Amino acid sequence: MIFNPYIESVQIALIFDAQKLTTEAQNSFLKTLEESSNSTAYILITDSEKNLLQTIVSRSSRVYTKETNIKRETQNIPEILKLDLIEAFSQIEKIAKEKDRTDNLILDLELYYQQLFKEALNQNRQTKQICDNIQEVLKTRKRLEANGNRRLLLENLFLVLTS
Repeated sequence: MIFNPYIESVQIALIFDAQKLTTEAQNSFLKTLEESSNSTAYILITDSEKNLLQTIVSRSSRVYTKETNIKRETQNIPEILKLDLIEAFSQIEKIAKEKDRTDNLILDLELYYQQLFKEALNQNRQTKQICDNIQEVLKTRKRLEANGNRRLLLENLFLVLTS
């Protein structure tokens, strides 16, 4: 994007139905992507990444969601964020033992912060803290995918999100 962020330190551009972009449009986007600063994030929302240029896909982080989970989970704050430190770490210890439960917690957190972000945008509220939290959740997801210690990563994420 050619302008610096106005209120926050980060700009986020949402591109819905990215798979419908023509090859020319995707090449133009690729040039924009390569020239962007660190204060810009692009979120491509697509039903199928097969129709995107491989160069775009290779420069992207993937987050998979299910429509049914979005409607079900974004209604309330994830339970883990309501707990005090001792209770949360006890829950995290149990969750971290199973990969599926860990993945579900990360998905719930992603969906929760995405919903908060949408609400903040609709109400013209500041979004920096929400963006920071989304980035922390995504970093944790990447580290989990790289076989990081689930318990330590979840405990660290809890501390960051609740501080």
